[in-house]
Amino acid sequence: MSHLSSAPDDAATTSSPELKDNTVVPAALSPHFSSGSTHKQAAAMEPSPTAMRCRVGLAVTGISLGVLVLLVFLAVADFRNYHIACWGLASGIFAVFTLIVHIQHLKGNHDDWLNRLKLPIILGFFVQLGTIPAFITYIVLAIVQNQSVMPLNGPHHGYYVTAVWVFMTWKWSFALFWYSKSYRRFYITKYVSIP
Repeated sequence: MSHLSSAPDDAATTSSPELKDNTVVPAALSPHFSSGSTHKQAAAMEPSPTAMRCRVGLAVTGISLGVLVLLVFLAVADFRNYHIACWGLASGIFAVFTLIVHIQHLKGNHDDWLNRLKLPIILGFFVQLGTIPAFITYIVLAIVQNQSVMPLNGPHHGYYVTAVWVFMTWKWSFALFWYSKSYRRFYITKYVSIP
């Protein structure tokens, strides 16, 4: 056992991947290769510019659709439904939060943003958990009340469409959680030196 515990000290003092007793260290354990390996692993987690443009574009589309649903289901009398309007607004709000996370990642101020990513992670996690019972509730209400998809207006109509916007809110809150967590993991592996 003493031979195994002294091997890292010998490997640190030698400049080649061979130890003093002529045992060969695999390339993955070589100190020269391990620092490059960490860098390559962190670089692999960095999204490409095309992926970032797609993420920003999808978030802007989510914001636009959320605001559009809010306006249509509040302003147009034939489609007035407060359930759909509120869930469309919630979906748009979480799309805004997701867009903010993407923009902060593109700006590159990783030192300040590393600690601030905890709040979007927690917020996205709990909201996506809360939307699951809401989705199930709207589906069950629509089935129990024998609703059809149309008409949408009225206090007890449009539960299927409301369930769609609850799902969209779940999607954006999950995206907020997922991207915040992945960006935070990327910042920790690339910019924080672990002793």
